[in-house]
Amino acid sequence: MEFYYNEALTDYKVFTTAFRSKLDEMEKQSFYASPPEIVAETIYQAATDVQINSDI
Repeated sequence: MEFYYNEALTDYKVFTTAFRSKLDEMEKQSFYASPPEIVAETIYQAATDVQINSDI
């Protein structure tokens, strides 16, 4: 996964360092990854969801 990080944004350095570390860990462990079919189905459902939530 590619992640852009701007070194000039020092206020976010602690968060970004931790985030990038976790991404590196996740990329090395396949159990974090969903199969492409699951990802595609989830994206399709989100993109085509027309139900209106009355609680909002």
